[in-house]
Amino acid sequence: MTDKIEKEKNSKSKKIIIAVGAVLLIAAVIVSAFLIKSHNDSLHANGTEDFVISTPVGDLKYPGELSENVKLKVNSDESPYSATLYGIAGKAEAELFTINVGEDGQGYLFGTAPDKNGDAVEIRINVNGIPQFDGCSEEDIQQLYSMQDRVNDIIEQIYALDGFESVDNDEY
Repeated sequence: MTDKIEKEKNSKSKKIIIAVGAVLLIAAVIVSAFLIKSHNDSLHANGTEDFVISTPVGDLKYPGELSENVKLKVNSDESPYSATLYGIAGKAEAELFTINVGEDGQGYLFGTAPDKNGDAVEIRINVNGIPQFDGCSEEDIQQLYSMQDRVNDIIEQIYALDGFESVDNDEY
C-alpha cells in the first residue's frame, strides 16, 4: 500500500514539475516577445523611421535609413513655403536640397498640386552641389552625396501627390 501511495506522490510531483515548467516556458516566451518589441521600438526612435516633411500639398517622406543624419529647416511663414534638408557626415554639414511650394520659388519646376484650399501651387526643388570641406574624409563626402541622392525618392512622391500636374519645362 505504501508503494502505491509513493507512486501517486511521485506521479503528482512529476505533473506539478511539468506544469511549473510549462508556466515558466510561457512566461519566458512572453518576456522575450516584450523585449524584442521594446528593442524594435527603440530602433525606430533612434532614426530608422522615415523623416516626414509636411508641406502645403501633402507629406513627403525622406527615407529612414539616413534620417538620423538629416536636419530640416522649414520656412512656412512666407510665400513660398520652403523646406531645406541638411545632411551631416563627420565634421561636414551641407545643404542637400530645398523644396519650394508656392509662387516665386527657386529651383526646377516640377509642376503644380492643390494645397489644402484646393488652389494649384507650384512645386520646385533646388539641388546644389556638395562643397568640399576641409578636414572631411572622402567617405563623409560620399555619405552626403548618398543623402542628397535620396531627393529622387522625394521627386517620385511629388509625382504621386493627389492632383499633381506636371509641366513641360525648359527652365533651370
